[in-house]
Amino acid sequence: MTLPSSGPLSFSALQGEFGGSNPISLSEYYRGGGLVPNISANSSVPTSGIAHLSNFYGTKKQVPITFDPSTPNPFDVEHSTSGFGSAFGSWDDVFGPIFTGGQAPFTFSWTNIFGAGPTMRCSNTGIQFPTFHGEVFQGGVGTSTAAMRWNCHIASSDGQTADFVVDFGYSAEVDND
Repeated sequence: MTLPSSGPLSFSALQGEFGGSNPISLSEYYRGGGLVPNISANSSVPTSGIAHLSNFYGTKKQVPITFDPSTPNPFDVEHSTSGFGSAFGSWDDVFGPIFTGGQAPFTFSWTNIFGAGPTMRCSNTGIQFPTFHGEVFQGGVGTSTAAMRWNCHIASSDGQTADFVVDFGYSAEVDND
């Protein structure tokens, strides 16, 4: 919810949006001080000094969870190996979403969409940057491939959620020429 940008604004509306204790004191509501996030929508709220109720027109508590645009969504992770007679590849990758917004603490839940098994797995599925493991083997001429996809569900303490997908591909190729 966002506080109104004009008209009446009350201390109870301020407390309803940002929380806080009774009796209400504007010194609880400095931008970046724990109750009021330091985001552009709240730029009119001081970080210290004298605050007025009018500083809070159009302000809001929630900061949407957004993914860093420099990290593709979904991620595509590819590994390959080759050999003569046989080929085996094993990889460990640590991946997780780079994001902004939301309110800490966050919870992370990684769920396999497809491809998990003894040689394709994720450990520490309750953290932001778990370890993904993949293995692939080709015993004769040809190519073996394996793939898996994982979804990360992020929940912030202010009730926002977001999902992030990581795709992994593994291949082993044997050429006897």
